[in-house]
Amino acid sequence: MRIFFVVLSLLFLGGCLSLNSSQLQLRELEFQKFKYEDIPLPKGFKFLIKDSIVTETGKMRAGTLVFKGKALPLEITNFYKTNMSNYGWRLLNIIEGKQSLMNFKKKDEICTIRFEWKGGGGILTISFSPYFESELPEGK
Repeated sequence: MRIFFVVLSLLFLGGCLSLNSSQLQLRELEFQKFKYEDIPLPKGFKFLIKDSIVTETGKMRAGTLVFKGKALPLEITNFYKTNMSNYGWRLLNIIEGKQSLMNFKKKDEICTIRFEWKGGGGILTISFSPYFESELPEGK
């Protein structure tokens, strides 16, 4: 659990920094090193590097990838409902509407996909992190 909080702290600290163009180019190269073959992306979505952050150590990865593109919320939820299982992800829950939220689990990882529609297009946010069982007692 302690590792999870360290990773979250690093993510938030990294997200607060402002970057110049050479730092953005370096950061884009670093993003290319990360492995996202198991998280599909609908066609036509543009990667927003300034709004994204990732970290990876060994087999553990965590981060948030942000994209902008043209699609309807129903198209996005149908895309992920259809395609995530092809990559080993299991749908946990879904909230559909103008803002859609989907949670998936795979082995020891969790992936949250959020789409916020803004008239003709929207922002697609894909967050992923290690999955840990809660150490808190279950509520009654």
